[in-house]
Amino acid sequence: MLLGLEDVEQAAACEAAGAEQVTPAARQAGAAKRRANRGALPAHLPRIETTLDIDDKTCRCCQGALHRIGEDKSERLDIVPAQFRVLVTIRPKYACRQCEDGIVQALAPARLIEGGMPTETTIAQVLVSKYAPIASEALQRIAALYAIEKDIRGRSAEERRLVRQQKSRPLIDALEPWLRTKLGLISQKGKLAEAINYALSRWEGLTRFLDDGRIELDNNTVERSIRPITLNRKNALFAGSDGGAEHWATIASLIETCKLNDIDPLGYLTDVLTRIANGHPNRDIEALLPWAYQKQDLRAVA
Repeated sequence: MLLGLEDVEQAAACEAAGAEQVTPAARQAGAAKRRANRGALPAHLPRIETTLDIDDKTCRCCQGALHRIGEDKSERLDIVPAQFRVLVTIRPKYACRQCEDGIVQALAPARLIEGGMPTETTIAQVLVSKYAPIASEALQRIAALYAIEKDIRGRSAEERRLVRQQKSRPLIDALEPWLRTKLGLISQKGKLAEAINYALSRWEGLTRFLDDGRIELDNNTVERSIRPITLNRKNALFAGSDGGAEHWATIASLIETCKLNDIDPLGYLTDVLTRIANGHPNRDIEALLPWAYQKQDLRAVA
């Protein structure tokens, strides 16, 4: 682009130097020729017209009224900046007035970037702006996989596996050679090539979900689970010692495991600590782990 601008500047300088040696009539004829050869912008583009008119329509010579005899019209290609908007997702929370069974709420919609603010359209716009058709088609292919996952969400592992074998596998089988073909058409130093190489180098792991209905298409569930720990990691810097940090990691692991098993962390820790204080044997410590935890049994012992 810099070389192109330099060529334009040199051409303009040469033209200006040559203009000093031509007559006014020749200069006017040359300008008319350039206007005639410029061509027209596409007719389907919207036009925003601005009229630059004179303030005084009185003849300076005789003070008579001036009348319109024509006009000069020029066009320039303009670009309107992209419009940004915020998509607000509202998820009402519900609770029962009669009991304390917990809060009921719709699941958060899946995001291409877990915890990220940009929508899929925004990401596509950023990618397409540099590698318009390849990135756009890649996102469309990935979106088709997510659409299948949406339809089978909540089904048994075997049902999910069967549907994936029938619908998702053909898409995956077509995606790999498509990625390899496109990889040969782009710069190997660009971000898009880096992303494609990353996916291809981990293809076995990325496609494992096809043969196991228990595996999710992405790791968003895990990302959501570790987010509280990630947000709280600065506090861990003040553990005081390596031993304190290990204790903090143990407690954090227990709390997050409780959440995965639908167990109230506070109630769990209270009951478990009570049982330990009452002489729970070390040889049976595994019975107190969250996945083996039975609240009513602990309360009875306590």
